Amino acid sequence: MLCCSFHCIHLSMSLEKKGIDIDSETEEHFRLMANKIPDIIWTALPDGFEDFHNTKFSEYTGLSLEESRGFGWHQCIHPDDLHNLRKVWEDCLKSKKPYEIEYRIKNRKGEYKWFLIRAIPWMDDDGNIIKWFGTTTDIHYGKSLRMSLLQATEDLTKSNKELSRINDILNHFVYIAAHDLRSPVNNLKMLIELLHEEKEQGKSKEVLSFMEKSIYRLDRTIDALLEIIKTENEQASTKTLHFENVLAIVVADLSTVYPKISDHIVADFTRCPSIDFVQPYLVSIIKNILSNAYKYQSPKRHLQIHITTEREPEYVKITISDNGKGFNMETTKDIFGAFKRFTNDADGKGVGLFVVKNIVEKSGGRIEAYAKEDAGATFTIYLKENKN
Repeated sequence: MLCCSFHCIHLSMSLEKKGIDIDSETEEHFRLMANKIPDIIWTALPDGFEDFHNTKFSEYTGLSLEESRGFGWHQCIHPDDLHNLRKVWEDCLKSKKPYEIEYRIKNRKGEYKWFLIRAIPWMDDDGNIIKWFGTTTDIHYGKSLRMSLLQATEDLTKSNKELSRINDILNHFVYIAAHDLRSPVNNLKMLIELLHEEKEQGKSKEVLSFMEKSIYRLDRTIDALLEIIKTENEQASTKTLHFENVLAIVVADLSTVYPKISDHIVADFTRCPSIDFVQPYLVSIIKNILSNAYKYQSPKRHLQIHITTEREPEYVKITISDNGKGFNMETTKDIFGAFKRFTNDADGKGVGLFVVKNIVEKSGGRIEAYAKEDAGATFTIYLKENKN
């Protein structure tokens, strides 16, 4: 039908260009044809002022020819489409190129439907526009179907990304479980062996006390891992965490392995005392870095670990630095990889920083490391707050 309407327009233009007069009967014939064509037919002056719509426009919009004349028809255009419509139309008026655009038009019931609008300029021998002839074709069904398919494709892509994310989280969970549970389990095994060997009642009580602490730590670690699973299932377990409280939890956990670790920590949370985040994640980040600092301390000096926090435009920055053994940045590659270790001088399986990096990046943040051999290391963590 669109081709038919343009054929009629071109026929009329060709007749006049050849000097053939269009009498009233012929004019009426073309007007009748324009009103019978299913598409909306319209014409506009060289400056874009629309001076004619066929009856299909009035039947669809409910506007009379007078109400839609000029730019009155703009009141039927969807507000989100009007700006682009005007820009494209103005560009075509200046360039004299054919006009083609899609936008939504409101019908007499107040419903918006998609239309394809095309127009060609009729120019004189000097290249001046005499008139614009256009059609407006209903494409709502096809457009809606295409948009539905695009939305379905987008939803499928999101689902695939979510499945990929969940798979990464499961891998991440395995590393957290293996790393965080190994230490208390080893402690319990060691303490049970001591208990079997120890016959002195007083000493047995001391061993039992250590066992109780290890069991408590193991229980809390399991609770933390369960909280991570719960967080992934519910997607809503973030809360406001005070760094001072989180550090206290970390120190309590590490004290069962490193009893004097609190003597080496200097913390300053005045610039950013809290963060909205998942508690098990934050605990694991800080604990793994502090644990590494303690394990890789230098025998040449008293260990000092400094922790500071501050708020930046998009992140909360946590800086943890120490004066330990450090490492060579050039020779130590991919320190955040799985099973990577600084040296062989300390116990550990080398998954701590891998766990930290995964948590940070899964949360939309990043982590940076700087170190010098025998001069300590600094880890800077940029966390994005998880606002519910």
